[in-house]
Amino acid sequence: MWAEDLPPSFSNLCNVETLVVDKRGSHLVLSHTIWSLAKLRYVEREGTCSIFDLDIDKPTKLENLTSLKFLKLSCSVDSGDIFKRFPNLRTLGFCMDCSAAEQIYFPRLDVLNKLEKVGASVCCSGPKHVHQFDFHFPLCLKEVYLDGFNLTSDALNGIGDHYPTFKCWNYVQQASKGEKN
Repeated sequence: MWAEDLPPSFSNLCNVETLVVDKRGSHLVLSHTIWSLAKLRYVEREGTCSIFDLDIDKPTKLENLTSLKFLKLSCSVDSGDIFKRFPNLRTLGFCMDCSAAEQIYFPRLDVLNKLEKVGASVCCSGPKHVHQFDFHFPLCLKEVYLDGFNLTSDALNGIGDHYPTFKCWNYVQQASKGEKN
């Protein structure tokens, strides 16, 4: 898989509200260019995209962004810090690439006080193991879709007990080789 950046000229498009990129087979890096698009409300990527952020301490935010789909996250403990940059996000879709991670962390989404819908998938190469996560969802969340997570029934019950406001809950567990869903 190869990556592409948004060209620097994108920063000149200060009135862009919707960014949809459909280029299958590649991974898009939303470089520093993304932070200059203050009116951006909707980002969708066919495939995955990641955010390359050299100035993480700089207080740049995309206040108008309400929908971000198909973000690729690492499974490191600090991967959720990026969400503080999108305070009005209502819809989020992301995948977690855990191929190289020894310890897997689910990002803290409780910083997103307006989040209503989240879809998350996990891709881990290697042997299948049970995932132990601390889920921190905002209380306003209504819809959750988890794909590829291998959670115990106790973990699933815990999510249901802590977040009774969910109106839609989808959980797809990945099958092992030779196992049927």
